[in-house]
Amino acid sequence: MIGNRLHGHDSWLSAAARRVRGVAAFALALSVVGAIPAADPQPYPPDIQRIRDRGRLIVAQYNGTRPGFFFFDKEGRFPDAVAWHGSDAPVIGVDVELATRLAERLGVALELRREYLSFTGVCEAVARHEADIGFSKLTITPERGLLVRFSKPYVTLRVGLLINRLMEANSGTIDDPKRLCNQPGRRIAVERGTAFVTIVRQFFPKAELLELPDLEATYAAVARGDAIALVNDEWNIGTMLRRDPARSLRTRLTFLAGRSNGIAAAIDPGAPQLASFFDLLLEQDGLGTTPQELMDRFLAQEGGSRFALTMTRAEQATEESGARVGVMSAVAAFFLIGAWLWLAKAGSPAVGKSMEEQEPNL
Repeated sequence: MIGNRLHGHDSWLSAAARRVRGVAAFALALSVVGAIPAADPQPYPPDIQRIRDRGRLIVAQYNGTRPGFFFFDKEGRFPDAVAWHGSDAPVIGVDVELATRLAERLGVALELRREYLSFTGVCEAVARHEADIGFSKLTITPERGLLVRFSKPYVTLRVGLLINRLMEANSGTIDDPKRLCNQPGRRIAVERGTAFVTIVRQFFPKAELLELPDLEATYAAVARGDAIALVNDEWNIGTMLRRDPARSLRTRLTFLAGRSNGIAAAIDPGAPQLASFFDLLLEQDGLGTTPQELMDRFLAQEGGSRFALTMTRAEQATEESGARVGVMSAVAAFFLIGAWLWLAKAGSPAVGKSMEEQEPNL
């Protein structure tokens, strides 16, 4: 009986030992499983994952300024604007807002690299994978499209032609900008490294291209008479004229009919998901804008109404230029016919001779 009891005790100890070993094995298994990283519940495409792993969205931008798009708010005049504080003064504008919004939606910080000396240089940096995307008031062009993938435009601007009034009047070619400028010996000023170099070559192939370092230099050339006109977009020209309205006395603004500039983000060609995601944000979050909205937000304190008036007059001049030519021709014909009838009634020999010569051909 004692032996049976001992045997039963040994069996109980064996079962207990087995339970202990099982618990230990289970704990060991849990520790091993815990050491394995959990799979990402929402895997991302490689280009998005690369940005998230880095923890920052790298954005390339021209090192100058473009009012309304990216400029310094040194005096704190726009306290409610989204700003980037990586420089001496906050940088604000539509491009900064778009870059900030995209970084937020990706769940990363924003790194704005404002070191590029031209707009094409921004595209080249993106193509070299130095930046994920470029927000820099970039005009869509086929040449740049060979380097980067462009987003959908977030604003569209007309192409403006600022003409020297005196040179236009002396030329005798009024209200026909293309015929006025597209002639051998005529020079058109354009900002070096911008899309307007290509536009001038396309629209005015007979004219001489005068490439200058910035917009102010192109205006100075027109004001001196070194160039008959400059080409830029309506926003750049309008803001320049707003700063100095007296410039409108020397020059006249009109637009190239049938030509507009789409402003878009330049995206790394190896980041198709980033491109698709930003286009989706533009559409669903309503991130696009218009020149009027830009004016209301960033120029209302600085003569925005005068800027709007300048644009309206230029638009009217462009739309009416063809009609003016027709009206002027009709008026001239009316006066010529009137003069001929008056001379005929007065019995002018010249008119009589003309009539006689023409009779056989009637």
